[in-house]
Amino acid sequence: MTFTPTDKLLLSALLPTATNQQRLTELLSNSEIDWALAVRRSMAGGTAALLRWNLARAAVLGRVPKPEQELLEKESHSWAVRQQIYVAEATQLIEAFREKGIASLPLKGAALMLGEYYPLPGLRSAVDVDLLLPAEQAEAAFALAEARGYEKVEIKKPVRVAVPLAHELRHLPVLRGRSGVLLELHYRAFHDLRRHRDFGWAEMAERAVRRNDVLLPATEDLALHLIQHTIVDLTSAYAILRTLADLHFLFAAEPKARGRLLIRAEEFALSGAVNMALDALDCLEANTFEQAGAQARLLLETALMGSSQSLFETARLFEYLDLRQQPVARIKHLYQLLTLENAPQPSATVPSSGSLLNRVSAMWRRLHWKGVAWTDVRRVLAIRKITQSK
Repeated sequence: MTFTPTDKLLLSALLPTATNQQRLTELLSNSEIDWALAVRRSMAGGTAALLRWNLARAAVLGRVPKPEQELLEKESHSWAVRQQIYVAEATQLIEAFREKGIASLPLKGAALMLGEYYPLPGLRSAVDVDLLLPAEQAEAAFALAEARGYEKVEIKKPVRVAVPLAHELRHLPVLRGRSGVLLELHYRAFHDLRRHRDFGWAEMAERAVRRNDVLLPATEDLALHLIQHTIVDLTSAYAILRTLADLHFLFAAEPKARGRLLIRAEEFALSGAVNMALDALDCLEANTFEQAGAQARLLLETALMGSSQSLFETARLFEYLDLRQQPVARIKHLYQLLTLENAPQPSATVPSSGSLLNRVSAMWRRLHWKGVAWTDVRRVLAIRKITQSK
């Protein structure tokens, strides 16, 4: 893949380094930028506010066409307001849980906002508020959230999306508060399938740190969770650039956390994924992405994909059919799909009984084969080979 001028803009306007500011000046002087595409992709990836901020820092925001300039300004102001709402909701919930003897830690965007790792409000977007709790207290926390007005959100998935495997589950049903904020109560950050252990409350609480009078996960633990969620699990592959920006600001606040992250990664067999992310981060900070090594370039190219939905579906199929680890549990899972036990009926046309051929046909239709492209198969295989290496 050859980086287009628009690609170069998105990569150069992600992090606030002097080298990137110089590159932005050069790009806007000598290159033809597809501004509509750049803004659309930055909004989809949750980096629109960063794009505007870094263009302003480089004193080139005035060169952006008026419609896109106004859209970036609107998006930036919107996220600044939303951050205030997210922080208020998270703070109130953490305090309400604490009063009832329920411990909690913010994750992902909530932690980054509460910790004020980004230099300005609104630079870090988020989909929801994520809170990590001890597994034995998760149900009590869920009931308390409902008592405070949060309601379950019915998330409709395409018929052919694979049913999640047990180790992929990490939080209780999504809730929505009166302000519209979505809430996920996690009983683990992720499960290490190879080591058969959770990365959850016990691992995070003992290393938690206080920042801005809020108890947060240790910087390296927060970074590891972000990398696992975005790059290993590929659940949020659309937000790879946002995760790399997260790492930049986390390490800017605590440089020594980078070394601790590498040690932490070894504990959970995630060294391959972490090194891949750190290599890409180095290239972005120094604006050397055009000379990036194979692993960093693969990650940056993946981050620049127009849509990550096909990539996500491909990754789920690999995870779904991979029998190398926990084969008994996975075979049982496949059997449940064949018989459609413990799974909701997606439509009246899918038989719940009948011949084995009908049941195989039903399962086949549940898998979203049409959403899988050969290029995504090769990309997912390459990413899995790296992220699953020790």
